[in-house]
Amino acid sequence: MSGYISEMLHASTPVLERMAAVFQRLYEQQQKEKSRIASEFEQVQDALEPIASSMLNQFDLFLAKVVPDDQQRADDLLPAHVVDVPASRPSATLPSPLTNRGDTPPHDKTPNTAPNKARRSVIPREVLKKIRG
Repeated sequence: MSGYISEMLHASTPVLERMAAVFQRLYEQQQKEKSRIASEFEQVQDALEPIASSMLNQFDLFLAKVVPDDQQRADDLLPAHVVDVPASRPSATLPSPLTNRGDTPPHDKTPNTAPNKARRSVIPREVLKKIRG
């Protein structure tokens, strides 16, 4: 048995060596592509950062004209969902999200459905009576 396995390994050695070489080249190509993509992202970031910076500067100039210095700045304003809560109810909870993901009512407030025939247990006599006719 060991002689057979030894022959199989000896016969498949060239194929395994070629596979190892191909896998090595694939790994090198993956690393080259990763570095190329990273450098392209850096170039895009270098191109977009000045644009975003100038947009923020323009927005700051706009805010300076719209909001006087004695009023609150946009950085100090509360989010819209907090501002909408009336002041008379300080303990009011925030409104639920627009979707129902993760926003289910507690089990003690869930209404029970009306009992139906499927929930009722069936007595064997009634079943036999219906089968026999």
